[in-house]
Amino acid sequence: MNAEATTSHRAEPLAVRAAGGAQVSARASRLRAWATAFVARLRMRHAARAEARAIRMTAYARRREIGIMRLVGASSWHIQLPFILESMLAALISAALAAAGLAAFMYFVVYGYLRDTLGEITTWVRWQEAVVVMGYTTVLALLLALVPTLVMTRKYLDV
Repeated sequence: MNAEATTSHRAEPLAVRAAGGAQVSARASRLRAWATAFVARLRMRHAARAEARAIRMTAYARRREIGIMRLVGASSWHIQLPFILESMLAALISAALAAAGLAAFMYFVVYGYLRDTLGEITTWVRWQEAVVVMGYTTVLALLLALVPTLVMTRKYLDV
């Protein structure tokens, strides 16, 4: 009887410690989530500032051509079009590089090494899913290039 009391007495602090550890783990998880969100917002703000700076510098470098276009009566769309096309080309090149990186990872790592090593344990991503992700990446890259370019060219070109 005395041994049971000692065992149950020892078991309680372990249970409390386990519950406290779970609380600490949940607290650390919430802190990690907030820190991740903060860093993501910070990076997005700096990316927007870099985009604005790049468009402002490009508009300043092309101020003579923009002035001539305005003098001959070009519409705002014709003035913005070179900036938009340049942004779209950069987005397509970036998306192509990302797709090539994903294809290389699929070929060399997933199909070359991991499938042979851990084939019985997990199921692997097929090429169909990788192609879908490449498509989503391309669309997202184009949108993330188009929207800031349209906003910033309207702001800095005064068209």
